[in-house]
Amino acid sequence: MSTRSSLARGRSRALIIALAGLLLAGSVAGCSVAGSIATGGEPNQPTQHPPSSGTDRPSQSPPPGSTGAKGFQPTQHDWAAIQALLKQRAKAVTGDDLGGFLATVDRTDPRLVASQRTLFANLQSLPVTSVRYTMRRFGLPTGRVSGAGPVLSPPVVEHVFLSGTDRRPVANEPHDTFVRRQGRWVLGAESDNGNSPSRPWGGPKIAVSERGPLIVVMDASQAGQLTALADRVVADLASVSADLHQADDSHVLVDATTSGQVSKMNDVGPAEAAAVTFPVSAEDAQGHPAGLAGWRIKINPHQIDELISNQVVLRHELTHYVLRRFTGDSPTWLTEGVANYVGYLPTVMPNFQVSSDFYTQLMAPPHQLPNSGVFDLYPQVDYLVGQAAVTYLVQHYGTDALLRLMQGYNAAGQPLNDTATPRLLKQVDGITLGQLVAGTYGLLGQLDH
Repeated sequence: MSTRSSLARGRSRALIIALAGLLLAGSVAGCSVAGSIATGGEPNQPTQHPPSSGTDRPSQSPPPGSTGAKGFQPTQHDWAAIQALLKQRAKAVTGDDLGGFLATVDRTDPRLVASQRTLFANLQSLPVTSVRYTMRRFGLPTGRVSGAGPVLSPPVVEHVFLSGTDRRPVANEPHDTFVRRQGRWVLGAESDNGNSPSRPWGGPKIAVSERGPLIVVMDASQAGQLTALADRVVADLASVSADLHQADDSHVLVDATTSGQVSKMNDVGPAEAAAVTFPVSAEDAQGHPAGLAGWRIKINPHQIDELISNQVVLRHELTHYVLRRFTGDSPTWLTEGVANYVGYLPTVMPNFQVSSDFYTQLMAPPHQLPNSGVFDLYPQVDYLVGQAAVTYLVQHYGTDALLRLMQGYNAAGQPLNDTATPRLLKQVDGITLGQLVAGTYGLLGQLDH
C-alpha cells in the first residue's frame, strides 16, 4: 500500500477554531490528525504496509480479467520490459531528459502525454536527489487505456528522495497501467486517485519555494500566494519553536496543492479541515517498511488566504510538527490542547468570549478531561477543555514540565494513554488528576460570556 496508510490509521480529528460563539477567531477552520502519528508524534514503529514492490519476485499468474486482453498471459520478458521502462523513467527524471521520459509514454493519448509533461516539470522544479521505481510481478485491475492492446497494472512504488528535507526516499503508489504497442511496453495511464496524502508533483503544475530544508509547494495557478505562505510558515515555525523551547527544525514539506487527499482531511462534521500533519514512509526493495522518511503538513488549498491571514490555524499545525517527538503516546486532550494553546498565544483564555448557551454546555457536569476514545464527539467543547488544561499546567508548572509530561506518556509505551494520566501528573507536577480538572474548569469559568 502507499503512504495513505499513515494518514488513514486512527480517527481524524477536526480542530474547531471558532468555538461556538468564540469571537477571537473569525471563522471555522480545522486541522485533521491521525492518531498518535499525525498529532506530531514520532511513530513507535514504521507503519506496517503489506509488501508492494520488489524486483526479484517470481512471475505469478495475474487475477482473472486483470490483464486487459482476453487470454493474455504476461511472460518473464513482459515483466522485464516494464521494469526496464521504469528504470528509464527514473533515469530521465534525474538526468533532466524530457525526451527520454516521454519516450516511455503512450503517445496515442494526448491527455496522458500532457499530464506526464507536467509530472516531469514538477519533479524538475523540486530538489529531487534520486528517483527509483519498484514493482511486483502480477497484475491488478487496470486503469482505462485508450486503444487496444494487452495491458498490465502491477503494483508500482515510486521512491522520491528530497535529501535536504527528508531522511529517506518517500514511497508512493502512482497506480500505473502499462500497454503494449507494436511489441513495446509503454505507460498507458497513471492516477493515484487521491490515495497519496502528499504527492504534490502528481497533479497540476506546481510552484515551489525553498527556504533551506523547508519546501512549500502549491498549484502554479495560485503562485501569487506562494511567497506570503512561505514567509508565514517560516515566521510561525520560528515563533512556535521558541514558545516551546525547541530548536527551529524546518525539515518539512508544506503541501498546499490540490493533489492528494484534500477534501478527505476531516471526517468529523461537514467542515473541511484546514491542515494536517503526518509522517511519510519509506519502503525497501522488497516492499517492506523501511522507517520514517520525513514529515508533511498538508494544507487545504481552498483555505490558503485564511492560513496566511489567521495565525491560529497554522501555529496550531506547526505545534504538532515541532512536538512530533514528544506527543506520540500522549492523550488527545494534551496533544490538541497544547496545539490550541500555542496557536492562540499570546492571547490567554480569560480573554475569550463565548455565547451564553455554549458556556452553559461547556460548564455542565461531569467535569473531566475528554477521553481519547471519544474525543471529537463534542469537538467544540473537547478542544477548549484540552486547551484550558494545558494553559493551567503551563501557568503553574511551566513549558518544560509540560514537555516532561509528554515524554512520560512516551515512556509508558501505550498510544493515547489516558490511564497513565494520574500517575504522570503526580510524578511530574506533584498534583492529582482532580486538581488538574479543578484548575481546568476554574479557567473555563473565567471565560467572557
